[in-house]
Amino acid sequence: MLTLEQFELWARRIGALGVLGEVLMVSHGVSHAWRRPKGRIVGRAYERPSLPMYLAVALEGLFGFGALIVLWRPIRLRLPRPLRAVALMFGSVLYGVGFGSVIWGRVVMGEMYNVSTEVGAELFAHHRLVTSGPFALVRHPMYLGVAIQFLGGVLLYRTWSVVLLLAEEIVTNIGRARREEQALAAEFGQEWQAYARRVPPGLPFVADHAKPSS
Repeated sequence: MLTLEQFELWARRIGALGVLGEVLMVSHGVSHAWRRPKGRIVGRAYERPSLPMYLAVALEGLFGFGALIVLWRPIRLRLPRPLRAVALMFGSVLYGVGFGSVIWGRVVMGEMYNVSTEVGAELFAHHRLVTSGPFALVRHPMYLGVAIQFLGGVLLYRTWSVVLLLAEEIVTNIGRARREEQALAAEFGQEWQAYARRVPPGLPFVADHAKPSS
């Protein structure tokens, strides 16, 4: 029979594999999106791949990875074994729900998947508004899923690195959602307004921005 420590170890290993899978999924989606003809752009969108851009992304990645290593320190919170078991259970459930939302949203988006930034978003030529699957429940199921996933990760790993990732994902994804909603509202007009009236954003500080005009 597995001990609590063994359950924690395996849950953390599976969680790490999940994050790796998401990184590969995003990388594949971005490489595919770069090859598609672009449509409406709001703000400053991604530039096409170039050597300086690859170097900048690599340096940013190394800096971020280094920060995560430095902050990979346990949160000084000594939990008795019953509370550790509760944290492990709720953390695993939240992590799984969030991960599932991200994967479900990616599958449903299909060819419409692209990556935005806080300063820009771009649609494809002949873009289609996706309103099925998880997008029938909330307008940003992938961003909401990432927040839930990392919230579970805080309970699961209990390190400052995961706290940093949770805060960073919440802040940046709110900015991305705003930019994406600007682009979708401009592109789809009344169709977007009807959708925004019917479906909540699923993220804080986005609802007022996306409220349809009267």
